[in-house]
Amino acid sequence: NEIHQAAKETVALAEARFISQKHEWEFDNAWQEMLNHATTKVTEAEYQKSESGREHQKRATLFNLAEQRVATLESKLKRNIIKARPYFEEKEVCQGQLDAQKMRIDQIQGELSKAKSDYAASLKRLEIISEEIHNQRRNKSGRVSPSPPVGPREPGVGAEINSFCKEESHPLEKAVGDSERKEDGDCDGSAGVTSWDIEREMERADLRSLGSVSMATSSALSDADDLDIDPIEEVSPCSFCQ
Repeated sequence: NEIHQAAKETVALAEARFISQKHEWEFDNAWQEMLNHATTKVTEAEYQKSESGREHQKRATLFNLAEQRVATLESKLKRNIIKARPYFEEKEVCQGQLDAQKMRIDQIQGELSKAKSDYAASLKRLEIISEEIHNQRRNKSGRVSPSPPVGPREPGVGAEINSFCKEESHPLEKAVGDSERKEDGDCDGSAGVTSWDIEREMERADLRSLGSVSMATSSALSDADDLDIDPIEEVSPCSFCQ
């Protein structure tokens, strides 16, 4: 209808303007083409209007048939409709509540996302503050810390004991090692009698020195018993190495 009315107004306006200026204007090909175009548009609009009228009539007929069908079913299934009406009414109420809950869930999810972002930003700020505090403490401790010691480093606690144990155990270990090598040499038949006797003498000398140390310790223990003093445990020269 709107297209048809606009086309008719265009044609009427063109005719009115031409009639008002007919003494000055001539009806040439341009006016003829414009009038033909407007007339074509009017014709197309009338055709669309008629088609729309027929489609509307068709749909109206279908609608009337559907209304008659509904009335027939309503009169036929009246009892069933009454029984099922509470269900559909409750369904409508529940659907409304469900929509409200969905809206509430969407709102809470938005707030949760915002809270998460704020929490992450807070953690980031705390991390920056912690780094600043650590840097301040590190700078402060660097200013207060004393200068490193100058000169060679002294031996630690127990270094003298370890060196003493190594010096005391060296002759005995050497003698035992030499005796083992001597026994291997005897089995192979490559060592002489003179070297074996010298090694035996060295081993006896070490054993005698160890015996004198043990006797001195036992005498000290007997003197402690006479003076009612707690006895001192016998300490071998190499006990510090353990």
